[in-house]
Amino acid sequence: MAVVDRSESSTRTRGCGATLPSPIPADGDGERRPSPRRTLSALIWANLDASSYDSVWQTHLSIHVGQAAVSLDLRDWINSG
Repeated sequence: MAVVDRSESSTRTRGCGATLPSPIPADGDGERRPSPRRTLSALIWANLDASSYDSVWQTHLSIHVGQAAVSLDLRDWINSG
């Protein structure tokens, strides 16, 4: 099992030697903040074409392992962490 070190601008996993880029870049203080461009784009999309935006959030994603399965819509996957 890999241990994740989130103290730098990239995610380093100990044990497997891989370095993954951080999905949210750090600012000068090392604090991670969402991109204002992405936030503004989402707000514009939600207000211009509400049905399209809503249909993306209602997309169902499933994980099946043998007989066990978990199926949630995108909004529930994100909100449940």
